[in-house]
Amino acid sequence: MTAPQRVLKSPLTLTRKGPETLQQIRSEVAHVAQLYPRQPLAHLLGSLAELQDMVFRLLEGRQRPTESADLYLLSGIISGMLAKASHDLGNPHAAMTQARAAIVCAENAGHDGLRTWVRVLQSMIAYWAGNPHEAARYVDAGAEYAARTASTSAVWLPAQAARVWGVLGHAERVNEAITQAEEARERVQRDELDEFGGIMTFARPRQLYYAADA
Repeated sequence: MTAPQRVLKSPLTLTRKGPETLQQIRSEVAHVAQLYPRQPLAHLLGSLAELQDMVFRLLEGRQRPTESADLYLLSGIISGMLAKASHDLGNPHAAMTQARAAIVCAENAGHDGLRTWVRVLQSMIAYWAGNPHEAARYVDAGAEYAARTASTSAVWLPAQAARVWGVLGHAERVNEAITQAEEARERVQRDELDEFGGIMTFARPRQLYYAADA
């Protein structure tokens, strides 16, 4: 069996803690997030696992509160990407396991954009696993967070809701959700989650695809 390909830009070490280490990890996470839509998953999984292991080990140590919040944000993003990878590989159970880790990290980071993003991801996993009622519950669980953020994850939530209501046969709610997604797009103010780019932001073409699918 071929070993997973490593796509990180530089070696990760724990020899130094502080802003420099956090900046390096942040840069690597952004790099993988931007590669995700363009690279085969086999090229990314090893690097994602390496990043997750490093951030979790850093969280086991002592750091300033602001650094802890940054580490929880990074660990939530990494776990979210691993959840998406498990989903894309056809393993909804592993995907939900990683997504639960991601939502815990998002809560600890206090980041509404990431909270929203993970709840939509959980809804998507349930949707494609054939559980539309569960998918609807995850959309509802993310609504409070979406109302407090102007990131593109607040567009993704109603876009996903439209697909869920379509499967459940609620045409009026489909139209309402598509309209809500359009209104959310007009209010978008990219946050630090969007700045990671790639899979971590919800672009206009994806929004149109979701509306057509609904």
